[in-house]
Amino acid sequence: MLKTHFWVNLLTISSLGFWLFLKSETFHWYLTDENIYYLLARNLGFATLPYRDFFYANPPFLLILLKISGFLFHWQVAGLRIIPIGAVLVSSWSIHRLLKRQIGLLLAIPLWIFLFSYISLRASTHATGINGTLTFIFLAYLFVREGRTTWGAVAFSLGLLTKFYSITALPALLLGVFLVGGPDRKKKILVFAGIVGVSQILLAVFGTLLGGKAFWEMNLWYHLAKPESASNDFVAVFSRLFDRNVMSFLVFL
Repeated sequence: MLKTHFWVNLLTISSLGFWLFLKSETFHWYLTDENIYYLLARNLGFATLPYRDFFYANPPFLLILLKISGFLFHWQVAGLRIIPIGAVLVSSWSIHRLLKRQIGLLLAIPLWIFLFSYISLRASTHATGINGTLTFIFLAYLFVREGRTTWGAVAFSLGLLTKFYSITALPALLLGVFLVGGPDRKKKILVFAGIVGVSQILLAVFGTLLGGKAFWEMNLWYHLAKPESASNDFVAVFSRLFDRNVMSFLVFL
């Protein structure tokens, strides 16, 4: 058993090392919308706040992380890349913790799909919040499975404070709490839902105090008012994802 764990740990470490080697080639500026996030984070301060002083159609946690990273590393690109790259490393560690006892060396399949699929490699270069949101969801799953409901709720709340679309993970997380909760499952579900609910109430109060009606227009009505386009078509989106991640779908089948 110990020998198997050694090889599984070595597999994860070597995979992450190779992935980091590949990502080292991305420590330069790109012409993408991540630069908007960097600019907003750099301007963030007591005199310049989201919803009140500039448009921002997301919860504020990502800007806070980028502000801290930018301040510590003097807004150098390598320092800013720490956010998306660090998020992928934490997500990979979560996958390792979730699956190593169940599938052993077969962990290579989900781990490599996560690290080296087209979408993952691309998104992990840009600090747009996608990887951070996924990291918090992975951590929430890990904590829930280990019976640490409170920490799972905190992790999931941070995901919601980064991007609202992480709400799609809520049904699976509640199911996880129910399955591993034991005799106290009802209490744990209430604890989980309570922590998440309080975090969202605090966000709503904070956002309303900052921006008033503008907070709701940016974070709710703006997204609901987006016109129909090819990017919203389910078949078109699924086809594009399949083209870019053929191996992932083949392994799934």
